This record gives sequence, C-alpha cells and structure tokens, in this order.
Amino acid sequence: MGKEEYKSPYCQVCDACGEDGCCSAISCKQSPEGDYCEGYLKELKFAYLMYKDLMRLFENDSEHEESISKMFDKNWNIIFEK
Repeated sequence: MGKEEYKSPYCQVCDACGEDGCCSAISCKQSPEGDYCEGYLKELKFAYLMYKDLMRLFENDSEHEESISKMFDKNWNIIFEK
C-alpha cells in the first residue's frame, strides 16, 4: 500500500485556511493560484455591500459623524498608507 500524498489545507499563496470565521478575507491575494480566492472575494463583496448600507444609515447622523470619520481615516491608512 503506497503512501498518500499530503496536501496542505492552507493556501499556497497567502497561507489562509479557507474556513469561515478563521482567516480574514483581507489577507487574500486574489491570485489565480490561490486556493480560496473565490470564497474570500464573495466575503469581501458582502462586506462592501454592508458597509455601503450602514454608511447610508448614518449619512446625516451628527451624533456619530466624528467617530465614523475617525474609523474611516484609521482603516484608510491601514490599507492605502502602507
């Protein structure tokens, strides 16, 4: 009986495991060689739609305007000011 070839459950590109709630979709490189990119892209699309809907809810909310602006700036800097 021959040995079975071991296949790692982790993505060969970004080391994500593809399990819901475990590895973040923002770690995905969206590479053609990635193992879980399609699922992570769906998660990112869902998150973007939720973001747009939630921002519409707070569009004219002066009580939360400053907090939202700070969160936006913090997250913008994490992604775009590397």
